[in-house]
Amino acid sequence: MGQDKILSIRLSPGGLSFWTAGAAEEELAFDPAKGRSESLREGIRAAMETLGAGCRLAEVCPDTLRTVVVPGEYASADALAQLLKANNITPGEADEVVYAGVSSGIKAAVVCDRAELDVLREAASAANGADAGHDDAIGILPFAIVSPFSMNGACLIKHGAGRRRSAAVYLTPAHAYITVFEKKSGAWLYADVMKWSAATDILYYMSVLDQQFGLRKGKLYLRGPRACEAGELLRKYFRKTRCE
Repeated sequence: MGQDKILSIRLSPGGLSFWTAGAAEEELAFDPAKGRSESLREGIRAAMETLGAGCRLAEVCPDTLRTVVVPGEYASADALAQLLKANNITPGEADEVVYAGVSSGIKAAVVCDRAELDVLREAASAANGADAGHDDAIGILPFAIVSPFSMNGACLIKHGAGRRRSAAVYLTPAHAYITVFEKKSGAWLYADVMKWSAATDILYYMSVLDQQFGLRKGKLYLRGPRACEAGELLRKYFRKTRCE
């Protein structure tokens, strides 16, 4: 019996993209006439057909501005609601909050459309059969929720905390996930999601954060498909910029 193909899906504002280990990421745009949920259902079906038999939906990465990094002290529902409100995020009745592990003691709370999650649950349950689900602190999902912030956490693990404050930025096609780390300890000092379309957007964000945290002499790690594009400009101002 052949090995299962592990399918990963990124759910973004304009559509979805999917990939398996070692394969290039493929993008599928949503059809406005059909709505997001139906477009999502058709997109997942197309991804499954492309990958063929033995395909298993393992993880979903919601790429959305409605994401906040949650330290351990915000574990209660009331505290989380206050944190979301402080970030101008107000979940509606049609929304559901799910959690993604980011780093030790830190999670990302992601506000998702419940109808879209139901489509993903349906597709994953059909593809995965009786596989055990993942505890997302709300219920059991038949797949893992992953946040791009986890890539910044992985960056800290890979390189360690430096003698100066450092920053990691993971770039999806639509958003920049920015994290600032404390020197020596590697504690998370700042984490936020911003829209971006050009390298000048990232330069502006990092220049503002430099004024607050003093990042100019520290290391700046850029990750994601367009990291090198942004790195060409950032390196002129942040000399220790590295693209991965």
